Amino acid sequence: MKAGRELDILVANKVFGWEYDEFLEMFYTKHELGPVPRSSNFRPSTNIADAWQVLEKMQDRYQLGLMPTSFGKWVCRGYLPETAKIQVQAEAPLAICLAALEAVGWEGSGQ
Repeated sequence: MKAGRELDILVANKVFGWEYDEFLEMFYTKHELGPVPRSSNFRPSTNIADAWQVLEKMQDRYQLGLMPTSFGKWVCRGYLPETAKIQVQAEAPLAICLAALEAVGWEGSGQ
């Protein structure tokens, strides 16, 4: 999957549990009193600061880590509780997003 808004929305939903309102172009969470706005500019597949939030969210359970390669790309690695390994090589934000989706069990995350 390529970096972009579709991937950003998928990561927000699968990793953080956020919904996306296309009309308002806003991420939100559902609350008993109504929707709680989260962000309108969350772009983890292209923005390293947003991707870092994803990495931090996934750190405790999946031990995701980011390392540079000698080819100008980055590798995001992690381990699932069942000891399966995750390894994604891409630009840093994209690698984090795809590894996070793989960790949460989203089937279409493979490269």
